[in-house]
Amino acid sequence: MNYFGTESKSMSVSYWLDKRNVKVKIKTDIAIIGGGITGVLLAYWMDKLGDIKVALIEKGEIGSGATGRNAGFLLAGTSENYYRMQQQYGKRRSKDIYSLTIENHNIIKEIINKNSISCDYTPCGSITAAVTAEELAELEKSADLLAKDGFESKLIGNDIPDFENCFGGILKQSDGGLNPVRFVNGVVSSYSENIELFQHCEVYNYNTTKNGVKITADKLIVDCEMAILAVNGYAGAVSSFLKGKVVPTRGQVLAVAPIKRQLFDGNSIYCDFGFEYFRQLPNGAVLLGGFRQDYRTEELGYSDETTENIQKGLEIFIDKHLPLLKGREITHRWSGVMGFSPDGLPLIGELPSQPGVMFIGGYTGHGLGFSAVLSKGLVQQLLNGRTDIPLGIFSIRRLI
Repeated sequence: MNYFGTESKSMSVSYWLDKRNVKVKIKTDIAIIGGGITGVLLAYWMDKLGDIKVALIEKGEIGSGATGRNAGFLLAGTSENYYRMQQQYGKRRSKDIYSLTIENHNIIKEIINKNSISCDYTPCGSITAAVTAEELAELEKSADLLAKDGFESKLIGNDIPDFENCFGGILKQSDGGLNPVRFVNGVVSSYSENIELFQHCEVYNYNTTKNGVKITADKLIVDCEMAILAVNGYAGAVSSFLKGKVVPTRGQVLAVAPIKRQLFDGNSIYCDFGFEYFRQLPNGAVLLGGFRQDYRTEELGYSDETTENIQKGLEIFIDKHLPLLKGREITHRWSGVMGFSPDGLPLIGELPSQPGVMFIGGYTGHGLGFSAVLSKGLVQQLLNGRTDIPLGIFSIRRLI
């Protein structure tokens, strides 16, 4: 038995609040635990690619975890620039990973168009910008390597509109952004009756049995053939095997009051080796996140709160680099728990010694960049026994 809550205070359950004596019992083919973008898309693919009955279980509201707390970037690649990717993963694998993230973006566009989802999707392009000469040197190498592998990019100078004290960067016109909460709710609206959604239904434990998996949740007991954990940063709280393999890491963001004119030539900007990132929304507001590089230890764990040090650091970044935002009202400050893997790549696969229980997550801050293509590949593999998406790159067994 693997009890939820034994390792995470936020997922514990009081004896007095336990409603296990008042249960709805259901049988389904597959249960998905976690109603963020991954869980929502897993259910979507099962609905569209097969006649599968699914229970999608979320402890809060759909998209209320990391999915609803990020800045809505749709970027090609990982958290590292392409030069660093090749240093870490090698040339062939880096090309495959980068190609997958481009395919992921295309899949998201297809889902939006097919289901007429209104989610402020913008093919705005992005700039990976350097705030030091050292970073610029790496970005120049990255641009050369991207060109050699046939990927679109363009080196630009230090005259990025509305962004001061910048050394230059790489423009990628194929990137974009969206409202992630509207997106996942739009996907949910497309479900058939085969998908049962249970919100505000925290899972307490699960057991593998000879017939599959039994899940006990708030007001619910589910018997299913397979369970998929789509909990990303909370992986270590639901599985002892995943503890330490997916590290809960807090990210912090703020929002600046809308400004009427378009900023940054409409581009999202990702800079300082990915530690700061910002974009202007269609309503003129600007989201800015990051600045955890000096507080990495403090930002580990499940605590969902903002801190003075990082929020002040984001304000200092505005003062130094974004003059048009200096002194403007900050309307929102928030945080979210991400799941970081040891090598920066997502994890996919069945948990060792727990047949019938799978995990997908550990996106290292790039869930929007991987979740659509990897969830589709996993469902294809489960339903058809094969997929053209190279899931082996992300096999959970690489960490055994």
